[in-house]
Amino acid sequence: YWYNGIWMAMLGGFLYFAALASQKQTVLRENLRDLTAGDLITGECRIVHPELNLETLVNEYLTPNGQRCLLVGDRDRPRGVITLLDVRQVPKRRWGTTSIEQAMTPIDRIGAVHPDEPALTVLEMLSETNDELLAVKSDDNLIGIIQRGRLRELGRTRSVRG
Repeated sequence: YWYNGIWMAMLGGFLYFAALASQKQTVLRENLRDLTAGDLITGECRIVHPELNLETLVNEYLTPNGQRCLLVGDRDRPRGVITLLDVRQVPKRRWGTTSIEQAMTPIDRIGAVHPDEPALTVLEMLSETNDELLAVKSDDNLIGIIQRGRLRELGRTRSVRG
């Protein structure tokens, strides 16, 4: 009968973690309730030249500055976005010979939202597509980028404003 105790402990653990996940989702939704896509934009996205190699990108942009997301190309006409996730898709031994342009996510392959779109809609879009990024655009002009990690940060914060 000792296995009944193990069974009950496992069931209790499962229920505890399910409740914890539900609480985190509730906190996240509450924190996003009054925000828009424009409020979720990741801080200033730096711009990098598409011909730089990944080794330079990691050593000079991502690691020292803590940047997670960089625009590739020009501010007026970005070609794409490069993230640490994109870099990790390339074996480290090839970073010195792989250009940012080869590893980036083209801008037209990133979903887009208007800056006035409710943040809860953004959350649903990212959840449905399982994408890491969304472009924030107004009249076809890129205003900024939203990263899934930004939403996670808000989920850990009990109070977003004031």
